[in-house]
Amino acid sequence: MKKPHDVMFLKIAGFGFRLKFGWTRLAHTKHFTQAIITRNYRQFIQKSKPKKIDCTIEFTEEEAIETLTKAKKSFFIRFYEETGKNKINTFYYIGTLELRLLLRNSLQNLLLENKGFTLHCSANLIFGKAFLFLGDQGTGKSTVAALLDKKYPALADDTSAFRKIGNNYFFFQTPFENKDWWIKKTAKKHPTGGIFFLKKSKYFKIVKISELDRIYPLFINQCWGLDEEGSKKQIPRAIEFVKKFRDFYFLHFSKDQEKLLTFISDNYKTLEKKKKDKER
Repeated sequence: MKKPHDVMFLKIAGFGFRLKFGWTRLAHTKHFTQAIITRNYRQFIQKSKPKKIDCTIEFTEEEAIETLTKAKKSFFIRFYEETGKNKINTFYYIGTLELRLLLRNSLQNLLLENKGFTLHCSANLIFGKAFLFLGDQGTGKSTVAALLDKKYPALADDTSAFRKIGNNYFFFQTPFENKDWWIKKTAKKHPTGGIFFLKKSKYFKIVKISELDRIYPLFINQCWGLDEEGSKKQIPRAIEFVKKFRDFYFLHFSKDQEKLLTFISDNYKTLEKKKKDKER
């Protein structure tokens, strides 16, 4: 068995996470925690220290696990403590789910501090850009991502992160598996292509949406946080993104894979030509 590390580094949505592992009497406890991290966040682990550490999470040993009781029916143990700005102390006894919640909460805070937000969408990498597909449950987000994956690699089928870096917004995959367990993930950032609100149909059609009043409710409805407060805080960031980006469309589609692939490829060239003509 390899000697456990005293520190590991993750990079999620461009943010550097430092995971510190404090002393423990039971060596296998540290091994077990690091095995959970390696298994679930392998593609986001960094071999060397990132240039900037945005969040530090330290694992420590708790000699006696304190239990809190509510109404003699509900029992709680300490999850984590905030020891400073983006500095957290947690315990070796937490499991996979608790670690995921802790990282998601930390990521949400970092995004809010850095003009970012999380978005419920599917996405595919099309000609080097992340094209996003949005809609309520049952509109076909998973279907479109899977159909396009034959030619254009799927990037997401659940939760994605967005950040403004310089004057541009970038799409990031997140390591939090849900419906998108089948998608290969990396810590890379991708420029954003078009954003499409899906409409199931018997035909294929793309309609440009120019009116901000129509875009705002459609887009903001797909922004979400871990709680109501987190969701509300993301709204100003989402509004700023809509004002800056403006490449929003309705996509009418059917479940014909070959027709969808051809349609997306042909229309990408048309949309890019229109953008360039507009910029001249």
